[in-house]
Amino acid sequence: MADISGINVGAGTLKGMQISAVVDNADVNVYDGLSNAGTLIWASGNLKAKTDGTSTEVNFWGLPFSIGLYVEVVDQDADVLVVYE
Repeated sequence: MADISGINVGAGTLKGMQISAVVDNADVNVYDGLSNAGTLIWASGNLKAKTDGTSTEVNFWGLPFSIGLYVEVVDQDADVLVVYE
C-alpha cells in the first residue's frame, strides 16, 4: 500500500507537517524531488497507531528543498498535512 503525492515542483522551504489517523506501522517519507527517486530528506520510521483524533506535529524549521517536494505514505495509512512555501 502506498499513498504518494507530488506536493510542489521547484525550490521551496518545508515548514512543518501534521500526521494523524495513523494505522500501526505506517511510514511517511519526504523527498527533495518529483518522485521517491529524489533525495530522501526525512523519514518517520514505523509509526504507532493514532486513532484518538489528535495529530503529531513535525517542525522542519524552514528546511530547504530545490527540485520539488514529494511525500509518500507507505505500508499502512496516515493523513498528512504539509506546510511549505
